[in-house]
Amino acid sequence: MKKIGIVLVVCFVLSSGCVTINVPGSIDNSAAVAQENKEPTQETPTLAQEPAPAPKPAPAPAPAPAPKPKPIENKWAVFVAVCNSDNGDKLGNGGLYLAENISAYLVGTCGYSQDRIVILFDDGNYRADNGNGDVIGKSPYEAATKSNALKYTDAAVGEASKYADSQVFLWYFDHGSSDIGSQESYIWMWDGESISSIELGEHVKPLNDNNVESVIIVDACQTGFFADQMIGPFAPETESGVPGENRVVMTGASALTFGWSYSDSGPIFSLSWFEGIKGVADGQIKKDGKVSVEEAFWYASGKVNGNTQEAQPQMNDQYEDEMFL
Repeated sequence: MKKIGIVLVVCFVLSSGCVTINVPGSIDNSAAVAQENKEPTQETPTLAQEPAPAPKPAPAPAPAPAPKPKPIENKWAVFVAVCNSDNGDKLGNGGLYLAENISAYLVGTCGYSQDRIVILFDDGNYRADNGNGDVIGKSPYEAATKSNALKYTDAAVGEASKYADSQVFLWYFDHGSSDIGSQESYIWMWDGESISSIELGEHVKPLNDNNVESVIIVDACQTGFFADQMIGPFAPETESGVPGENRVVMTGASALTFGWSYSDSGPIFSLSWFEGIKGVADGQIKKDGKVSVEEAFWYASGKVNGNTQEAQPQMNDQYEDEMFL
């Protein structure tokens, strides 16, 4: 289990640790000739048919398969998985596997269309030894550079903001850091550049135009400022612009604490959130047979903070009720 953050020393000393698609029966027509017990006449004899047996009932039809959810055109998702860069300890390919699994869930369960989901991964190459070795082949994904991350974020946000019934899911994972002085958090990209909380806020601003339903998860160390949260009940004076109406923003750690990741299955907060959204978090708010985005957060937060390495995940929930994917 590895830390997923970079410590920027500003004015605090932080503790060590780091975020598809299932005869009729034959009828016996044999007959017998019936003869009357009298002298034959010139009349033509008649055939007397025996009653036909009743047909066998047709077998019951096989149950129809459960219909797959119809993709809703106005749903978009972007996953940015920076797993093995030189920004800090290599995190293994677990982040990519988790992005692929959540993407498959969105398509198979939540009505997202595969052609409206983008996954960015490292420099686009697979590496041996779970990401720690040499390049062994090209992945189907584009590189998780800052320019690509912002380009596809802009594309998803821009398309979704044209409609009043749309939904956007954005997920970012790598090492992170914060600057307490400027009250900004940062998520690092493959090319060594970072995206700050205030910068991401500018890129998601068009979501406000039609009050688009949106979920944003930034899973890295010290990322609380993306949710306009510092730690616990303490909120920063500076607003990033990432939170907004009809939006749920979650971070894998506070602005002061470290997130954690498994090299083979991904960041612990997102992993726990995904576990929750698939069903086990039902009842965190209301026991109704379905799990909201918020219920999955409370489930994941409890699991993460139950760990000896507390990350203190943060949530800024500006959705009127509970949000469902």
